Amino acid sequence: MGPTEEEFAVKTDAVRAAERAMSAKELQLANVMEELNERSTLADVQKIEIIALKTQVEVLKAQLDGASNELKAAEERRPDLEARLIRKRITTGQADG
Repeated sequence: MGPTEEEFAVKTDAVRAAERAMSAKELQLANVMEELNERSTLADVQKIEIIALKTQVEVLKAQLDGASNELKAAEERRPDLEARLIRKRITTGQADG
């Protein structure tokens, strides 16, 4: 082999080595992209779950408000009902119960 053929062989080997390195990097990139896509999908699912949970919290808050209002109304009626009960017991002769 003359110098030109030798140089060509060295350069060919270098190109092949570079191609192998590039293939390895492309594989690495593909793996990273796949992982990124998986994480992105997981993040999207978590966002949807968070929205659903926030909606549930709002529904529960509304139910709690309704129950609180009912309790308040019952507490406001209680003195009147107790007074009526006492009057009824007095008029029926059951004042000691």
